[in-house]
Amino acid sequence: MKQKIALFIFLFSVSAYANTYINEINYDPAGSDNNFEYIEIYSDEILNNITLKDLKSKDELELVKRYDGNYYLVVEEGFNYSSLDCNIFSAGATIGNNLNNDRDSLVLEYNNTILDAVSYSEKYGGNGNGKVLCKIPNLIGVMKECIPTVCNENSNNINYNIIINEIMPDPIGNDDAEMPNGEWIEVYNNENYNLSLGGFYFEDLANHKLYISETNTKNPNLGPREYGVIYANGFNGLLNNEDFEEIKLFGNEGNLIDKISYGFSREGVSWAKIKDKWVLSLPTAGKENPEKEDDIDLNSKISIEKIYLGSDEKAKFGDNIRFKINVYKGDTGKESVQAWIEKGKEIVTKRARINVEEKFFEYPVTLSLQIDPNCKKKYNDGEYKLVVQGLDSEDNEDIEISGINNNLCEQPKTKEAVLVSNKDLKQEVVEEVGYTETNLNSELTNEITGSIIYSSSTEKQRNLVMYLFSFLMLILLMYVLLRKND
Repeated sequence: MKQKIALFIFLFSVSAYANTYINEINYDPAGSDNNFEYIEIYSDEILNNITLKDLKSKDELELVKRYDGNYYLVVEEGFNYSSLDCNIFSAGATIGNNLNNDRDSLVLEYNNTILDAVSYSEKYGGNGNGKVLCKIPNLIGVMKECIPTVCNENSNNINYNIIINEIMPDPIGNDDAEMPNGEWIEVYNNENYNLSLGGFYFEDLANHKLYISETNTKNPNLGPREYGVIYANGFNGLLNNEDFEEIKLFGNEGNLIDKISYGFSREGVSWAKIKDKWVLSLPTAGKENPEKEDDIDLNSKISIEKIYLGSDEKAKFGDNIRFKINVYKGDTGKESVQAWIEKGKEIVTKRARINVEEKFFEYPVTLSLQIDPNCKKKYNDGEYKLVVQGLDSEDNEDIEISGINNNLCEQPKTKEAVLVSNKDLKQEVVEEVGYTETNLNSELTNEITGSIIYSSSTEKQRNLVMYLFSFLMLILLMYVLLRKND
């Protein structure tokens, strides 16, 4: 029976201290550590018989000041706590083996039962910079750098090491499109633990608030050193495209975590944080930003990759030249790219033209140009240039052009004309002549007799009209004479 009563008392005592935990640690105060270090404990119950351990020692805590509140401060015996409104535990001359400044572990016990245990190191923060380590809500055993709030709630003062890393205020297309299109904001978790962004939110100068949730990001839980992209996802008005704007990131307790300012964005170009400076950049959503500002190039580029010529690497006037180009469209609203072949001010081809619309996209293209046949010898043989120009960029390459493509310069032929002699009707073939308007309207004569043996169709029609006109006049004259006789 006594054993059952003892077990009941033990279980009741443990449950009474169930909501008891280490809430704040000041292990490396600014200046001297002696009599300035402290550990803050939170408990819903009145604490007694509490033991505190570190890696090398153990302290039986002595309650030296009772206060009607939930916060208990563990201090060294020389600590001045006279103005503090909380319960005070003394650990003696030192807290443990002094609180190590590089790393340590703390265990809070009641009757050899562990109530809470935490570990910390200088990489968590709070190392001589006037800040302390605080318990992060819902993350047991993890401490985070925060502003000291001795004997008070500290959740609103936690400084999460998460930053706004990149924003896209003016994407190509509809700004209010659903994810993964439209406007977005990228954040970076610079902590060494997982961090849930649920309940965090962004706010602009006009007090528009965009809350982070599973509906506007692929994963609201960021791992250590991980990037997260939060999309506007149809939310209108947060990211101003034109004038000055300020975006703030708040934690789920309403505490300000980070803020950035920018102004006068450009379509398809993001604002990226590079070495604590905000610059216009190529979008890198979910990825590391360029290391240096000099690594960013928003300019378009055009390059001639290959000209397809014969084995002699030459072309003739009249040839059709094929060539391959590579066009990269950067930050420009221009779309037209043209190509031609020239020598000085003389252009020996028509212009080939293509349009490219999408920014920051590479277009490999094969085009062709017809070189002027040069039948009248207007252009000299020699070195010409293939020029490709557009999008505020240009490339050119020399091309050797010599000789003429004779097939393109041959004159068209007329049908054969036949000469017939009046004497013996002997047929002869007249030399072929060029097909011109002069030739069509001229008459071919028999050099032997001088008589006309060929007339153009136009001449025949004219003669026929004269015959008909004469015949009609004759009929009219006869009609007049007959009327007089009557």
